[in-house]
Amino acid sequence: MNIKVLVSCCSDYGLKEATEEVIKELGIDATVEKVSDMQRIMEYGVMKAPAVVINEKVKAMGRVPSKAEIKEYIQDELNA
Repeated sequence: MNIKVLVSCCSDYGLKEATEEVIKELGIDATVEKVSDMQRIMEYGVMKAPAVVINEKVKAMGRVPSKAEIKEYIQDELNA
Protein backbone atom coordinates (compact mmCIF):
# COMPACT_ATOMS: atom_id res chain seq x y z
CA MET A 1 0.00 0.00 0.00
CA ASN A 2 1.26 3.43 -0.92
CA ILE A 3 0.19 6.39 1.20
CA LYS A 4 1.07 10.01 0.55
CA VAL A 5 0.60 12.81 3.03
CA LEU A 6 0.33 16.08 1.12
CA VAL A 7 1.29 19.06 3.26
CA SER A 8 2.22 22.70 2.92
CA CYS A 9 5.87 23.64 3.17
CA CYS A 10 5.29 25.28 6.55
CA SER A 11 3.80 22.44 8.58
CA ASP A 12 3.14 18.73 8.32
CA TYR A 13 0.39 18.83 10.99
CA GLY A 14 1.70 15.57 12.50
CA LEU A 15 -0.19 13.75 9.77
CA LYS A 16 2.69 11.54 8.62
CA GLU A 17 3.39 10.38 12.17
CA ALA A 18 -0.30 9.68 12.87
CA THR A 19 -0.54 7.68 9.63
CA GLU A 20 2.56 5.66 10.52
CA GLU A 21 1.05 4.91 13.95
CA VAL A 22 -2.14 3.59 12.33
CA ILE A 23 -0.11 1.40 9.96
CA LYS A 24 1.79 -0.03 12.92
CA GLU A 25 -1.44 -0.66 14.85
CA LEU A 26 -2.94 -2.47 11.85
CA GLY A 27 0.25 -4.44 11.24
CA ILE A 28 0.19 -3.89 7.48
CA ASP A 29 2.94 -3.33 4.94
CA ALA A 30 2.72 0.24 3.67
CA THR A 31 4.94 3.15 2.82
CA VAL A 32 4.20 6.73 3.83
CA GLU A 33 5.63 9.55 1.80
CA LYS A 34 5.40 13.20 2.79
CA VAL A 35 4.88 15.44 -0.25
CA SER A 36 5.28 19.20 0.10
CA ASP A 37 6.00 20.12 -3.52
CA MET A 38 3.02 22.20 -4.70
CA GLN A 39 3.34 20.96 -8.29
CA ARG A 40 2.97 17.33 -7.16
CA ILE A 41 0.15 18.22 -4.77
CA MET A 42 -1.80 19.95 -7.54
CA GLU A 43 -1.39 16.87 -9.76
CA TYR A 44 -3.84 15.14 -7.39
CA GLY A 45 -6.37 17.96 -7.79
CA VAL A 46 -5.73 19.05 -4.22
CA MET A 47 -6.10 22.79 -3.87
CA LYS A 48 -5.83 22.93 -0.08
CA ALA A 49 -3.42 20.94 2.07
CA PRO A 50 -3.19 18.83 4.11
CA ALA A 51 -4.46 15.82 2.23
CA VAL A 52 -4.19 12.04 2.41
CA VAL A 53 -3.76 9.95 -0.75
CA ILE A 54 -3.95 6.17 -0.53
CA ASN A 55 -3.11 4.07 -3.59
CA GLU A 56 -3.35 7.25 -5.71
CA LYS A 57 -6.89 8.06 -4.45
CA VAL A 58 -7.48 11.29 -2.51
CA LYS A 59 -9.20 10.32 0.75
CA ALA A 60 -9.20 13.65 2.59
CA MET A 61 -8.18 17.21 1.81
CA GLY A 62 -8.19 20.61 3.43
CA ARG A 63 -8.15 19.23 6.96
CA VAL A 64 -6.28 16.91 9.29
CA PRO A 65 -8.22 13.65 9.61
CA SER A 66 -8.28 11.85 12.94
CA LYS A 67 -6.42 8.58 13.45
CA ALA A 68 -9.79 6.80 13.38
CA GLU A 69 -10.54 8.32 9.98
CA ILE A 70 -7.10 7.39 8.65
CA LYS A 71 -7.66 3.83 9.86
CA GLU A 72 -11.00 3.75 8.06
CA TYR A 73 -9.42 5.03 4.82
CA ILE A 74 -6.74 2.33 4.99
CA GLN A 75 -9.22 -0.43 5.77
CA ASP A 76 -11.42 0.67 2.87
CA GLU A 77 -8.46 0.30 0.53
CA LEU A 78 -7.53 -3.09 1.99
CA ASN A 79 -11.09 -4.30 1.28
CA ALA A 80 -11.25 -2.78 -2.23
